[in-house]
Amino acid sequence: MNKSLEYIKNRVINNPDSVNNMPTDGWDDTLVINPMEKYLEFIPTLKECFINDNEFLVNLSSDQGKFNINIEYNTEADFEYFTIESSTHDGTLIFLYDAIQELLYRLLKLGTVPKSKQIDNIDDYNYKYIIGDIIVHRDFGTKNINGNKWLGETDIVVLPIKFEYSFKSTT
Repeated sequence: MNKSLEYIKNRVINNPDSVNNMPTDGWDDTLVINPMEKYLEFIPTLKECFINDNEFLVNLSSDQGKFNINIEYNTEADFEYFTIESSTHDGTLIFLYDAIQELLYRLLKLGTVPKSKQIDNIDDYNYKYIIGDIIVHRDFGTKNINGNKWLGETDIVVLPIKFEYSFKSTT
């Protein structure tokens, strides 16, 4: 079994109280996407990025200064947590793409960090996200879409992550 999917299933099924309203069934019939092949390199706002096999390096600036974020794709990592994005829609694929893109933007904004590794001054560190496959749980049926009951789907897009950071050397 895919280690990303195995990690997500284990968290959802064995600890449902920690995953806020995620379904506990249907994880055997999910869509598994390699983010390096299909999505990460196509985020349109990235100007200074370097892609090398399964690594993606981005140079970013903030009010606090400049910093780098390294994103490594490794399906065998020992993941610490995951981030999710969900979308209920009429089945048009652009909504799924938007959910995946929003999830990946979160990495580039340092918008997802485990509670045990909160950071005060982002300029003082180098960052690395080790990510697995994107897992898409899809549920089809009658959905509330814009206040109306329509046939549609709810996609829950999940990305397992291991987060590392290290103090920048001043030399």
